[in-house]
Amino acid sequence: MTSLRARLTVALLAVVGVALATLALALYVGVRDAAWQQHDAGLVARARGLSAIAENEDEGIEIVFPAVPGAFAEAWGPDGAVVARSPGLTGDLPKRTGTFDVTLPDGRGGRAYGLTFHPRDERDRPPVEVTLVLAEGTEDVAAAEATVRTRFLVLGGLALELVGAVTAWLLARGLAPLGALRRDLAVIDEGRLGTRLPVEGQPSELAGPVKTLNELLARLEAAFARERQFTADVSHELRTPLAGLRTLLEVSQKAPSPADHAQALAIVLQMCSLVENLLMLARVDAGQIEVTRAPVPL
Repeated sequence: MTSLRARLTVALLAVVGVALATLALALYVGVRDAAWQQHDAGLVARARGLSAIAENEDEGIEIVFPAVPGAFAEAWGPDGAVVARSPGLTGDLPKRTGTFDVTLPDGRGGRAYGLTFHPRDERDRPPVEVTLVLAEGTEDVAAAEATVRTRFLVLGGLALELVGAVTAWLLARGLAPLGALRRDLAVIDEGRLGTRLPVEGQPSELAGPVKTLNELLARLEAAFARERQFTADVSHELRTPLAGLRTLLEVSQKAPSPADHAQALAIVLQMCSLVENLLMLARVDAGQIEVTRAPVPL
């Protein structure tokens, strides 16, 4: 049988655990989104910085991508031909605009940003449209995300353990009156029905049940008192006819007479009537006989 303290502890831990998990999830999502937004903002700034170094020359679009470890860039002219690639880039990057996920040529997961722009032209020739895509690895963001997730899990577990310990201690203190009440009830038996449980100092949740228990003890005490009085009355009522019957039997042994026999029979009938009345009262108390109440003239 599970104790009340254990049930309350488990219920409170479940509520606190759900609240902590919800809060941790919200914070984790917020931190993760902020990290990705910061990464994407830096990616956009770097891509626009690369677009700023492009020039429209007589020989065509001139743009030189610096060698950046873990980053790849590619640019296409208005006719779709590649005009520049990062050193070490083999193959083509997806020709798209905006921010999107991509698999880098070296197999790593990455993030890319593409934009279209018009290279700088010092001779005021008709503008040409160039598409540039910059892709970078996301290992740093993924590592930071994993670190934050691990810290949230560890801190959440420690917080839950702390809440469990504090909850168990507080419940032990709060339920101490129940233990005291149990000890007071354990010493009450049929010989101590006059004992009353203390009401003063009890919590409001226990004051009502304690008063009800005291009323129950009072009713039990009265019932036992009535039972003892009933036993004494029955003994008194039976003692007189039994004594008379004994005397008649002793006399009839010496000089039997019909009158003695008749008197003995009357005593026996009186005792039988008394026993029948007692049995009827017992059946009424047991609920075996339906009691019909009606006014009678006294």
